[in-house]
Amino acid sequence: MMSASGYITAKGGTVQASVDSQSAQAMVTIAGTFVSTLQIESSANNGVTWGIVSGSSQVTAPGSWTYPVSGLTNVRVRSVNHSRGSAAVSINGLSATQSPVGISVTSASGNFTVAHNLGRAPQICLFEMTSSGQIWLQTPGYDATNLYLVGSAAGVTANARVW
Repeated sequence: MMSASGYITAKGGTVQASVDSQSAQAMVTIAGTFVSTLQIESSANNGVTWGIVSGSSQVTAPGSWTYPVSGLTNVRVRSVNHSRGSAAVSINGLSATQSPVGISVTSASGNFTVAHNLGRAPQICLFEMTSSGQIWLQTPGYDATNLYLVGSAAGVTANARVW
């Protein structure tokens, strides 16, 4: 399954993944604290030429997006300008039949653990914050049973999706 991750810390920096036959979609997740304009781009000729992914726009804040990859050979995130900080980028392939498992999460202050019920180690974990504050993955962030998380304060809530 398509997978790549890395950090963008300068103008022109990229994180790139090769599309494989198992991937019907690419999930692009960008996290971190940065002042940068990023573009999600694709190629249909092994990176000879690149274009902005249809339906995407320039990214200036963390988030997650999913795009079809039929007919493509590569997907990348590229910095078109950069002032400061670090953007953590991951690009992961999703098959046409994969569905996420949803989990409601309420944090403790600091490190805490939540069962994900996926039955295997997740490939992707995405958080949609439902209150102020932040929740993020520890390192390592998960195993075959649990998500290992950090909360910025007690009582922070989010909906987590794992694939």
